[in-house]
Amino acid sequence: MSLLDGLGKLPGMFNFRYERRDPERLRPWQVDPSGLLILRESGVKDFIPWQELAEVVTFKRDLGASDQICLGFRREGDDAYTVLEEENPSWSEVVAGLEARIPLPDGWFEEVMEPPFECNWTTLWGEPPARLKSG
Repeated sequence: MSLLDGLGKLPGMFNFRYERRDPERLRPWQVDPSGLLILRESGVKDFIPWQELAEVVTFKRDLGASDQICLGFRREGDDAYTVLEEENPSWSEVVAGLEARIPLPDGWFEEVMEPPFECNWTTLWGEPPARLKSG
């Protein structure tokens, strides 16, 4: 393949990145005294009560030219994570609210950033699901 052939594929690569931008991913979150509220266009709300929060993780997604830092929230008795991406307009509010309620490790954001393009899955608070624990 020539350099020109490779350059011709660039627009397709960029389209792939932007096609993945589902507006639901950027839905607003709110920090509430009783938990995390995730708003949806349909008016339906997801709610994660603080007392049901079992684990908070951070990780990165490799987007090709950059990384995307994420926070994942898992409820008691569930193996799935509700994910907040750093480009979400609610990111700063949620991080500040989380840090006010849960003891997160100092420097966690910087730690997940390095090395670039690695997942760096890290539990910030709580315990992973039993099926993922080594033993």
